[in-house]
Amino acid sequence: MKCHLKKMFYFAGIFVMTISVSVFLAMSAFAQHAQQLPGTKPIEWTENYFERNNRLITEFLDKKIAESELLREKYWNRDFSDSDAYQNSVSKNRERLKFITGVRDPRVGFDSPELICTLNQSAMVAENETHSVFAVRWNVFDDFSAEGFLIKPKSENITKTIIHLPQAGITPEELLTGKDEVLQKNWFTPPSKEEQMIIPFIVSRNWGQYKRVQLPYREFIYRQAYQLGRHIIGYEIQEVLALVDWLKKTPEMKIRVQGQGDGGLSALYSAAVDTRIDEAIVVDYFEKRDRLCDEPIDRNVFGLLNEFGDAEIATLICPRKLRIASYNAPELMLPFNDPWHSKYGGAPGKLKKLNPETVKAEVERAKKIVAPLNVDWIKVTEIEKETSSSVKFSVAQNILNEQRIVKQLENHTQRLLKESVLTRREFWEKLNTSSPQKIAETIEWYRNYFSKNVVGEFEESLLPINPRTRLLKDCETYTIYEVELDVYEGLTAFGFLLIPKTLQEGQKLPAVVGQHGLEVDAKEHIIEFDPKGNMQYAMITKLCNGGYVTFAPQGIFKLSLQSAST
Repeated sequence: MKCHLKKMFYFAGIFVMTISVSVFLAMSAFAQHAQQLPGTKPIEWTENYFERNNRLITEFLDKKIAESELLREKYWNRDFSDSDAYQNSVSKNRERLKFITGVRDPRVGFDSPELICTLNQSAMVAENETHSVFAVRWNVFDDFSAEGFLIKPKSENITKTIIHLPQAGITPEELLTGKDEVLQKNWFTPPSKEEQMIIPFIVSRNWGQYKRVQLPYREFIYRQAYQLGRHIIGYEIQEVLALVDWLKKTPEMKIRVQGQGDGGLSALYSAAVDTRIDEAIVVDYFEKRDRLCDEPIDRNVFGLLNEFGDAEIATLICPRKLRIASYNAPELMLPFNDPWHSKYGGAPGKLKKLNPETVKAEVERAKKIVAPLNVDWIKVTEIEKETSSSVKFSVAQNILNEQRIVKQLENHTQRLLKESVLTRREFWEKLNTSSPQKIAETIEWYRNYFSKNVVGEFEESLLPINPRTRLLKDCETYTIYEVELDVYEGLTAFGFLLIPKTLQEGQKLPAVVGQHGLEVDAKEHIIEFDPKGNMQYAMITKLCNGGYVTFAPQGIFKLSLQSAST
């Protein structure tokens, strides 16, 4: 599902189908042997209904994604009279980006990073003529501390701090050892004599085992955080902003964030949401984001494309400096195609090398959006010439621990889950339960909030249902019709209507809509009987035989038929 559109068509379709049952009940019961129900048009297509559903849904969502770029401007109210006015005018968009990426919880602050050491390993893990490298941790929340390396110059005159965010799966140790096979794919430039650098540990997509759960680390955190309005992306932004909080205790300290791949994503978003960051370099990430649905699920952000493409996010950095570059990011396909990983779960996703033309086009689009400011703030740059292939550090391995970081993030997220009952209680305080009338008056705000901000809805109006029907099967006690209904332009809903033969003209019967679950065909699962006698099979058929008119909408949950874009 393309959740980043903040739109869900499926529930709208179910709603339309549910209402339409009353329409079918009004049709003459004695015409059940007809090839179509009276008052409806015939279904004339012959393709597999599941494949048809998938094709229409994919085409509809691809169209909506393409349209989203043209519709984003209505969420912005930019004031180009001067830089300060511009910053104020986009502050609501900045807060919205923080909200949807889960940057919501207050950070605890710290005086300075703590050193990580053991009885067998000093906190200073390496040094050369100009810098010393320390393993450090810093507080983000009460129950979560980020980890990384601090590369501190031996000079006392520190003019700038660089926060370098590597690709997911590349550890700070690997970057600093400077091995050729690492540097061929991973961009890293050592700090100058007057610069210090901090390299946070970015959670990887390596597989982790938690009891019976087998998922990539990033997806494991994403799945539990997403339902709480938090995100692995937001957690890593918070790691960066916690460092900014500390560094800005020295007001004159200049700060640059830079990153590659998933680190580039975090660098872009961090600079966009915090104006204290002076400049950003984004490598192997910035591009037209219309195929976000193909990327790993841990990049999925609910509602993102309604308001933000990469160009729009970049405009939140303007007039500060932003450099965009491509290096040599590896391609990735999830789940990994090997016997071990094929036994376990994990959402499909892929990463591919960026198209230089689409990168430049997105940069030009960002320039065009803020052209009235007339500032030189963003450019595409070459970084290969700046990259050192001989980083002179020999770093102790494994003093930074990914499982320790992931476990803290899990514990933090589970704490939020336990506290969510209190959050909900506060959220529902505006509901007046003193009388049924007061409930009806005050519940509407919550109903609209749920529809727009939780389920997601399209702003366009639903079409008239324009029912089409076709006789599927004439059984001894009931008749089954295939039903297709219009939802939006180019999108229909499909299902099966069962009418008991006991229904008489003018008679009204209760109507039941029965929805199947994941990986199930409605016709095979809740209409037809299972020879093994499983109770969940033929659910609506049994209800129909009990005197109900029943309807089985066909869901879209069959992954074996879903295309890469759904």
